[in-house]
Amino acid sequence: MKKWLTDEKENVFNSPIFSVNKFKRHSGIDPKKQGDFYTIKASNWALVIPLYYKNDKLYMKLVKQYRHGSDELCVEFPSGKIEEGEDPRDAAIRELEEETGWSASYIEEIGSISPNPAIMENIAYIFIAKDLVQKNAQNLDELEEIEVLDLLEEDVVKRYMGSSDDAKNAMMMTALMFYLRAENKIK
Repeated sequence: MKKWLTDEKENVFNSPIFSVNKFKRHSGIDPKKQGDFYTIKASNWALVIPLYYKNDKLYMKLVKQYRHGSDELCVEFPSGKIEEGEDPRDAAIRELEEETGWSASYIEEIGSISPNPAIMENIAYIFIAKDLVQKNAQNLDELEEIEVLDLLEEDVVKRYMGSSDDAKNAMMMTALMFYLRAENKIK
């Protein structure tokens, strides 16, 4: 196998959150195989799984918000786009503070993924945050409405494994799998 080679690239659409690029490419093995391919260029994302203990039980801070793509309320880990030039770790810290009002003295990257490599050019970085401290009130974007939830870890796992109506986000399921692997709860 070889990478395909780019002959031309054209930006065909721009919006505030993504753009669409058209690539004319040919096979690195058989140059006769050629065609037009479209990709979505979106910002990289940071997802953070905030953990804390209360009464000797492990809890996670999640957020509940309306998602326009699915037209549903979703329960998710705090997350958001990484600003141009921003370090993914700094973005995770910022998103945690903005969406929940909490900060963490410990934060660690546990993985990164390509959300949909067939058509998307971005990367999602996944972090665990521990030793949470309430810092401020939420600092939401103008059009955000977010409810902060404190859920037992076992309930979050059940919610996502059971395909709860508000827990269908594939990115959050992936983050949960990275978390379970990092904490040696699955192999």
